[in-house]
Amino acid sequence: MDKAPAIASHQVAVYLGDHQLDMKAAVRAGVPGIGVTTGFHSAEKLLRAGAAWVMDDLAEAAKLVGQ
Repeated sequence: MDKAPAIASHQVAVYLGDHQLDMKAAVRAGVPGIGVTTGFHSAEKLLRAGAAWVMDDLAEAAKLVGQ
């Protein structure tokens, strides 16, 4: 399933995900992807898939987006 159309149609500013396909969808939607290594994918894999940033935990990601 391609998430890019949904990301774009909801005017998402950044997309957070723990999977390589999440980062690829963010790239296709034209938004920065924030990879989180809480899943099964390494920071290296997330970056290769197009992540703009990679975080080790969700708390770190929340700080980045100001929550």
